[in-house]
Amino acid sequence: MSTCNLTINNLRLWVTLGCGAEEKGQLQLVDISVILNTKGPPPGCHTDLLTDVYCYKDIIERIELAVADRPFNLVEQLTMTVWGAVRLYLDEAEIEQCAAELEVVVTKCHPPIANVHGGISFSYRE
Repeated sequence: MSTCNLTINNLRLWVTLGCGAEEKGQLQLVDISVILNTKGPPPGCHTDLLTDVYCYKDIIERIELAVADRPFNLVEQLTMTVWGAVRLYLDEAEIEQCAAELEVVVTKCHPPIANVHGGISFSYRE
């Protein structure tokens, strides 16, 4: 059986993230990547209809809404919040014959830790 993959790469958002007052006092830049793996192509590959695929615009809007104006201590909690918002969208979309496995990766781009230049990432897949 074939598999398909939809990836939203590096959605950049500014969020309140960190454990200390100094970190929470400034918005933190995060990159969010969402990977959907499906067994077989979504019907939209054949119908060319937006209603027959998972809409990346809708997914992005769900993520933005889920993290807006909400403080997070940990990148792990932020990741799980994003994962939950996307999972809810996937369940509601109910694309016929297209159950999606979901992975979310969140990278805190500039953690205040010496010698870390590529960020800190946490991922969750189910």
